[in-house]
Amino acid sequence: MTKVALLLIVYSTLTFSPHVLAERHISTVGNELPRKPDLAHRERGNAPDGDKSEFLPRPHLLWKFKSKGSFSSAPVVAQGKIVIGDRSGALICLSADDGHKIWSRRFSGYFAASPVVAGERIFAALSRREITYHQESGGGIFGSSSRVVQTIEEEGEVRCMGLRHGQRRWKRNFSRPIHSQFTLSGDMLLVGCLDYKVYCLDRETGSVNWVFKTGAPVDVSPVVWEGMVLVGSRDGSISCLELHHKGRQRWSLDLGERIVAAPVCRAGRVYVGAANEKLRCIEIKSGRPVWEVKIDGSLAAAPIISRGALFAATVDGNIVSIRLEDGRKLWSLHISRRFYSSPRLFFGRIVLSSDDGVIYCLDPKEGGVIWEYNLFSGEPAWLTVAGDRIFAAAPDRKVYCLGEVIGRR
Repeated sequence: MTKVALLLIVYSTLTFSPHVLAERHISTVGNELPRKPDLAHRERGNAPDGDKSEFLPRPHLLWKFKSKGSFSSAPVVAQGKIVIGDRSGALICLSADDGHKIWSRRFSGYFAASPVVAGERIFAALSRREITYHQESGGGIFGSSSRVVQTIEEEGEVRCMGLRHGQRRWKRNFSRPIHSQFTLSGDMLLVGCLDYKVYCLDRETGSVNWVFKTGAPVDVSPVVWEGMVLVGSRDGSISCLELHHKGRQRWSLDLGERIVAAPVCRAGRVYVGAANEKLRCIEIKSGRPVWEVKIDGSLAAAPIISRGALFAATVDGNIVSIRLEDGRKLWSLHISRRFYSSPRLFFGRIVLSSDDGVIYCLDPKEGGVIWEYNLFSGEPAWLTVAGDRIFAAAPDRKVYCLGEVIGRR
């Protein structure tokens, strides 16, 4: 056999080998950062919280939807649909598959928090804030000049609507806006309001079961753990209430500064952060503090828990990992000027959005960046993970769907 023939055989073997093709494709996906060898291929095993630990490469944009108003909360995915409210008062239902609009309803006001979907019903918080100006004459014997007076009117309401067509089921009005997501527990709907109160509503009718008054506005979501309701407010206090005993207070603890994000619970403990850059672990039944740790900035939003660790994003642009058992800091990474939203779990990895629209995927063990995806929105995004897709809503009035293109490996 001639030398030319041997060279052709070697060239064709290297060029068309499936292993060489796979490595070539993985190393040239978009602007993907170099990955560690063990992350360059799909992995299978047991992932945290029931997720399959199958690693997908850097996702691609599958579709995007543009609304008339900006978004400041994460979309909700249920039954193949996406439900989200914008700042112009539109509640929108999209197809999760291709992003086409199924229906929308427009109201007077704005949606500041994500809705909640249960079965065929949507529970959404609509708020209003109107500023008016009028002139008042000075009056008096000297006839002083008139002055401009500013009047601010605020109110909120909880709406229950049908998922299929957006039809109204019931509505309940409140004297102040609602800026936090509801919490569902059985047939009860828990609502934190800026009127210094937490309401427990009947989810079927909207009637009030009980009300608990706090010392300041409530703008973080209540959480429920085995019949206990954990509520944080702006005055820095976290209270434990008994859900099935008319909201009777079991204990309250002053954390010294405003509670800036919704607490999270795991194994009989609640983890909560305050504006003094401290994260605390508290026993739910007794209210006894277990540990506290100073983190790199105040929490930007609710942290998440996975595999014995807590992952929190801060307003200073840091993502930190804290061991649940004793509060020891495992790692910290600075990758943004500021974070606004919660991190999410995506196939056993951590995903979160920076303030300029870059979505990062991180290794939860060491904090290394696996890949990044730029939405080119120039603004933060609020993320939701459903299956093998990431849905992001941003102030640029767009909802994005990221995922793997079928047939592309």
